[in-house]
Parts: sequence; structure tokens; C-alpha cells
Amino acid sequence: MKSIEAPCPSCGSPVEFRVSASLVTICPSCSSVVARGDRKLEDHGRVAAIVATDSVLRLGKTGRYRDHPFEIVGHVQYRHPAGGIWDEWYAAFPGDRWCWIAEAQGKRFLTQERKINSHMRIPTWSELSVGAPVQLRDHLMFTVNEFNTAALLAAEGEIPFDARPGCEHRFADLSGPDNRFGTLVYEGDEVTLYRGREVSLSELGIDDAEDRDRESVAISGTGVSCPQCGGALELRAPDAAQRVTCPYCSSLLDIEQGNLKFLKTLSSEIKPIIPIGSEGVLSGVKYVVIGFVRRSVYFDKQYTWDEFLLYEAATGFRWLVHSDRHWSFVEPIPTDEITPGNILKWKGTRFRIFQRAWARVVYVLGEFYWKVSLGETVLAEDFIAPPRMITLEYTPEAEAQVSYSGSDDWQKTRFVERIASLGTYLAHEQVEAAFKLGRLPRGFGVAPNQPAPTYGPVYLLWLAWLAIFIAIDLVISLIVKHPVGHEWTVIAIACLSFFPGALWLHARSFEQSRWADSEFAE
Repeated sequence: MKSIEAPCPSCGSPVEFRVSASLVTICPSCSSVVARGDRKLEDHGRVAAIVATDSVLRLGKTGRYRDHPFEIVGHVQYRHPAGGIWDEWYAAFPGDRWCWIAEAQGKRFLTQERKINSHMRIPTWSELSVGAPVQLRDHLMFTVNEFNTAALLAAEGEIPFDARPGCEHRFADLSGPDNRFGTLVYEGDEVTLYRGREVSLSELGIDDAEDRDRESVAISGTGVSCPQCGGALELRAPDAAQRVTCPYCSSLLDIEQGNLKFLKTLSSEIKPIIPIGSEGVLSGVKYVVIGFVRRSVYFDKQYTWDEFLLYEAATGFRWLVHSDRHWSFVEPIPTDEITPGNILKWKGTRFRIFQRAWARVVYVLGEFYWKVSLGETVLAEDFIAPPRMITLEYTPEAEAQVSYSGSDDWQKTRFVERIASLGTYLAHEQVEAAFKLGRLPRGFGVAPNQPAPTYGPVYLLWLAWLAIFIAIDLVISLIVKHPVGHEWTVIAIACLSFFPGALWLHARSFEQSRWADSEFAE
């Protein structure tokens, strides 16, 4: 790549343009945005310093994608309206070709700019709707997962657009089959399409073992002090934390680039059944409990449940949900193969809708990767195929007026984001063993995704007993050589049938109990 060097118009230090598509470069000495003008370089202001994250990518990193070498020459960080930060890396290929590698929530997406042709139906910003289909290629449909407005937070290296500090970034994220991914960027009436797919580090030709050893990323966390009471706090996911609750004075604190800001004092009456900081092994991964949320829904009255945020550096975030004294392990899943409706399919399994309601945050404790707030409300849809449950959560746009007790107003609400998660039912013994707890309280009712009892061996044993009695009856009839009364056989069969019959009735009542509180029961 042929490079162009010139002095920074702000500080005079040398800056470099190595890619012809780059419109600006960030001065490494003064962090000024240096843009290419008609005759000379222009100073477009300064950007903030890059926020440290747990990424193995960095400027100068090289890799290979589909046998084509590349080098990372630029880096942009955006702040999501919910508070999260994501990284986008500008990768240059030979021949002045380039792409973006975006990192968010432990996933990576490689996209390239594509031309929009007449065969594509690209929605305008006002037409965007979560879950709506968008055709970007012949016979290939994408689904809108989110559309929102983010702000440019920081940048370094070369950038292919005029990265002015604080500029807004209106985007719509799309997902397609086979890990395909797309982004629509809206600037006024103009729309730019970026299309690609989710990739792994190995697909990028990058081995992160050396970087992990060098950085020694650990769960031990970073120590900070509460601005309200001065108590020592430990952030266990410091690069992702956006909100934290002080365990000493119950202050809810906002985290802004390592600085803590007091928001409000919360009630300290609720004590999580699993303390913050507890460690436990689930599915072979050692997690630490870093957050606790209590949510509620309203039907004829208010129902609450608890969610424990789990964290592990390599795996990311997971949830442990405690509802009506039942437990589920929850992990994120892609939404591209999930279609709305009362029945959905996922990996060949049919999930039936159990309930749909507005879910509201009523209490928080610990740290979180988004700017969680009391009263925060999403529309939650639960679909079950025991022992699993798929939950779709829809985030309404900021100005939407949500009636917490309403049941039908969701149809009139515009949503800006949809996420999907898979919950798997856990036996109490699994949770007790994972977190070294004493005996946990058992539930009285049936959980929506609790597997029904199976009595197959009992039925087989009953059939064996029945066959023996019939054989004995036939043998006696042959020996005696004349018909005998079979009353004793009928009585024996009736007695033997009582136990399996009771089990059959119990299994039937189990399913009836499961659907007792669902408005979608048949």
C-alpha cells in the first residue's frame, strides 16, 4: 500500500494515509481528526481516547480472510443509546479494498460496502420495523433486529468517513441465514449497505493465544470507590460495565469511561438468594455472579422473578433465572431463524407461545453491561418446548408510551430492538452443586419449561406383570382342561392397573397445571 505522509495541521506531528479510501486519519500525538482537503489537510477537532476493552484486535494486527491478507489500519468506538460500547476495526486488503470487523457482545462480524440496486427493497428510516423482512439478494431474506442512533465515542488510525467527534450514527442491523449479517447506515436521505457474515478469529487467521497471555485478562476485576460513601467497589467486567450498585449505601451509579456518577439510592431490603460475587460451574464454565435484577409482569396482579447476571471473560454474559422457586440457565441465540407468531421453530423444534407481557425492572444490584434503570420496560414473549424456553424481548423506542398493565397496546408500539434467548430448565440439585449452596426452596407449582415426568419403565413393568398373569391363567386352563372362573384374573389386572393409571392421570394433570396461568391455553 502506497502511503502519504504530511504534518498534522494541529500539532505538526507526522500523520499518514495508507489507504486511498481513507478520508480522515487520527493524529497519534494530539488525537485530532485530520481530513483530506482540496489542497491541504484540515483539522476537524479532537476525539476522545479509545476506551480499553477486552479485544485481541489492535492497530497493525494482520490476518487472512479467505486467503486474502489484511491489516487493521483504523479503529472506531461507538456508544449505544443503552450505554454499551462496541468496536469497529477498519481492515485494509491489497488493491485498496477494505472491510469493517465489528465486535459486540463477544461476537465478530465482517462486512463490506455493497451497491444498492433496483432489485433491493430498502426501507426508509420511518419504515423500519423490528422483525420485518428485507430482501438484499435474490431469494435471500434478512430480518431487522435493531435500528437505533449511536454516537461516535473515540477513534484511532485511518477512517473511510469524516469521523467528527460526537457525530450521530443511525443504523439498522440485519441478520440472515447461515450467519449472514448486514447493516444499513442512514445519513439524511442516503442509505449505505454493508453486508457480510459472523466470523471467528480462526476464520480471520488470527490466533489470540499470544494476546491472551500478554494481557492476562482475569475475572478479579478493577477497584474503584463509590462517590457517595467512599466504599471500595470491584468491577468484575470493567471493560463492559455501564451501571453498578454500591453494596454499602445502595447507590445506583453510572459508569462513564471509568468515572462513577451517583444516580439514586435504592432499597436495600432485597437480599439475593445467591450473593453477588459467588462463583459456580455450569456447563463446564466457571461463572461469577456480577449482577442481580428483579423483574415483574402484571396480569390480574403483579408477578415477580429474579435474574442473576453471570460473567466469564472468554464466554461473556449469561443469566440464571429464578422464578416461582424454579431455575433456568439462559444464553443468547441468533434471531435470524425465528419468526414471530404463536408457534415458532428453532433447530427443528416447535415452541408454543406461553405468555406475552410487559416486563419491568423493579430492583437492581451489582454491575451490568447496559445502563439499566428502575422502571425499564420491554415486551417479553415466552415460547416453550420443555425443558427449553425461547424468550423474545422487544425494546420500545424511547418516546413510546407503554402501559405496564396493558395487554394489547404492544400492537401499537414501535420497537427498536429484538433479542432472543434460550432458557434451559435446571434441577435444584444442579444449582446447589454449582454454587455450593444449601438446600434451595422447592417450587409448589409447575414451571412453564419444567419437563414432564416420564413413566416409561413403569408402564413396561406393568405390561410384563400383565403378560405373566395372562400366561398363568392360560396354563391353568390347559392343566384343568375345562373352563374356570377368571374373576381372580380380572381383579388382579384391575389392581395392577391402578398404579399406572394414577401415573397417567398425574402426567395429564402436570400439563394442565403448566398451562393454568397461560392466556394461550387451548
